Amino acid sequence: MGSGRTTHTVVTPYAKTVLSTSGAVTNPNNALGAQDGAYATFGAAGGAITLDMGVLVIDADLTIYHSTTGPSCQVTALRQLAQT
Repeated sequence: MGSGRTTHTVVTPYAKTVLSTSGAVTNPNNALGAQDGAYATFGAAGGAITLDMGVLVIDADLTIYHSTTGPSCQVTALRQLAQT
């Protein structure tokens, strides 16, 4: 008998597309794909990047790499963005 839980295995668990940015964000495309040492840069607190993961991700870990020398980091995971 199943647990009643639906899960999805993410084959490539990396962001696919930058949907939008706000504030002082440079190199936002560096937030895409596997970790490669290149990062998006937030020049001031309050910047934001909205990323598309390519698939609906349920019950999966999300890792954010953040510099301790930069502005503070707040992460918000949206369940689903409105379809346009």
